[in-house]
Amino acid sequence: MFGGLKDMFGKAKCKIGLHKGAWKYTGEDCQQERECELCGHISQREHHTWNDWNYVSDDNCTQVRECERCRTTENQMQHVWGDEQYVRSNSCDTIQTCLRCGSRRSVTTKHEFTSWQYVDSTSCKQLEVCSRCAQNGTTTRVQHDWGDWQYSDSRATSVRICRHCGEVENFQKQDTL
Repeated sequence: MFGGLKDMFGKAKCKIGLHKGAWKYTGEDCQQERECELCGHISQREHHTWNDWNYVSDDNCTQVRECERCRTTENQMQHVWGDEQYVRSNSCDTIQTCLRCGSRRSVTTKHEFTSWQYVDSTSCKQLEVCSRCAQNGTTTRVQHDWGDWQYSDSRATSVRICRHCGEVENFQKQDTL
């Protein structure tokens, strides 16, 4: 009973192209043939046995590999990219140079947002700015330029005034534990 069921599943596999059997070379080249053990269907394919990729020369990025059986070759380009470098001192565009052949490729734009500038003269809101190319970023902060603490009779406390926007801050005593 199970043998008939196994044959039925095997033949169903054959109908969708999942044949069973060992591949065998047909000659000196890389052509292979397989006769299905279940239905007798003959399949053919080309199957290479590739050696490792090797560079053509020290200053070239072309690699070659050869089939051990038929001596067919394939080529590919395999660069060895160095670290990213900026194109110019006032630019954020970066490139990489191949350590083997000297080819260059553009990589990305890499800003260094380490500077800040006031949005306007009446506010202490600041916007990040790229220190390399001066492009505005998207991050903002409030950065007051506080003067020294001074006692205010009208407020009966110490205050300090922002030299940029004129905002007044009252002294608040911190609770200690």
